[in-house]
Amino acid sequence: MRTSCICSASTKEELTKAINKYFLSENYIITEDNRVYNTKTEKYWSADAAIVVERKGRWQFRRVES
Repeated sequence: MRTSCICSASTKEELTKAINKYFLSENYIITEDNRVYNTKTEKYWSADAAIVVERKGRWQFRRVES
């Protein structure tokens, strides 16, 4: 699976802020199982489109490339 980094942060909380800034929203959170969830629409962001990973001490929101 090929991915590219959309945004990166040193903590999970900072990555949540970066994801909300990327989507121009305040409704996204990262759940305990590292999935992106929109609290307003009550839906998860598609795992086929993007994933949250921790690599080398940094949290990353990565786009899945087909």
